[in-house]
Amino acid sequence: MNQFLHDALNVETPGKVFGLLGAAMFSLAFMVAVSMSDASFSQTYTQLSDPFSMENVVAAIDNGAVNYSKFVQATIVEPAEETYAVYASNISWLAEESGMAYALGFEDSALETPSYTGRVAGASIQSSQYKEEGGLMDSIYKLLIE
Repeated sequence: MNQFLHDALNVETPGKVFGLLGAAMFSLAFMVAVSMSDASFSQTYTQLSDPFSMENVVAAIDNGAVNYSKFVQATIVEPAEETYAVYASNISWLAEESGMAYALGFEDSALETPSYTGRVAGASIQSSQYKEEGGLMDSIYKLLIE
């Protein structure tokens, strides 16, 4: 019997540690509730807030939804828009420079008659101007949604 008492008082086990930890946390929560409500043995002077009331639960859900929406916007939507803009610009430039945009009917290059004066590379320079209506990918997108 002496060995049993010795082990019970001196040997730590997970069950004993978590039991004592749970009792300490319950005691701490009880003391916080008593001090927040200014309670005595006869009455409580202030009402404790209910964290599971309908207003608090709906407010927590609303805050979570707003924060998740901001997270998705910042980590998925904005990088995807930037990536699409880079790819659309590159593909549009490639299609216009190769003549594919004219062949598919997205660009009216027949109206522009470039005057090549020399046969040496760099003898003539074409200036490309930024178009307000967008590039090839934007034109394809507009055709698909109309």
